[in-house]
Amino acid sequence: MQEACVVGRPDERWGEAVVAVVVLKPGAKMSEAEVMALFQGRLARYKHPREVRFAAQLPRSALGKILKDQVRALGSDPNRPAAARRGI
Repeated sequence: MQEACVVGRPDERWGEAVVAVVVLKPGAKMSEAEVMALFQGRLARYKHPREVRFAAQLPRSALGKILKDQVRALGSDPNRPAAARRGI
């Protein structure tokens, strides 16, 4: 994993659910289950992301800061099925 960003997306039951947007190093392969396994024993279960999305890169400002609004849009896109998580 090269970098990751965690954002909230709207959820009917909880109000907001955690989504992790992950950028892998070139040539690296990692599944959603492998990313979720990284949280086991390190973070309380209720704090684990509900979903993992993979992206080619995280959107950044001219100063290099992550643009959370754009990442949030990637994580909450209802038109992206769970199977199409690579290369957001």
